[in-house]
Amino acid sequence: MPKKKPSADQTKDKSKETDKLVELETNLRRALADYDNLKKQTEKEKAEFARFANGVIIEQLAGIWEGLDIVNQQLKTLMQSHGFEEIPIRVGDKFDPNIMEAVMSDGGGEKVVEVLGKGFMLNKKVVRAARVKVGEVKLEVKN
Repeated sequence: MPKKKPSADQTKDKSKETDKLVELETNLRRALADYDNLKKQTEKEKAEFARFANGVIIEQLAGIWEGLDIVNQQLKTLMQSHGFEEIPIRVGDKFDPNIMEAVMSDGGGEKVVEVLGKGFMLNKKVVRAARVKVGEVKLEVKN
């Protein structure tokens, strides 16, 4: 049996259906792309919000931090006025058992290689020796 040739109306209907199908597919692709873009934008905004969410708290803490610095300076000034002072110790200083306590050693030498804890004096008398690591100071050569 020979195949029937589609009528002009059938061809026209089929063409309309194909066009409608192409349009629906295009719309679906656009909708999926829009969804993907929205999802990316939402994630970006969410990350940005999280970055700055604690901004108000940090601002308040910054004020407290500054206040602590002021109080710390006032406390140092007050304590110094009553004869209390920090013992100035630096890496490379010769170990002095009168003002320092060697809590660690790298095996040789009598120089301070690391200050582990501050020392303090009251009216020139040691109330807490500086805690230090003693040894040989190694100089780094920079090219």
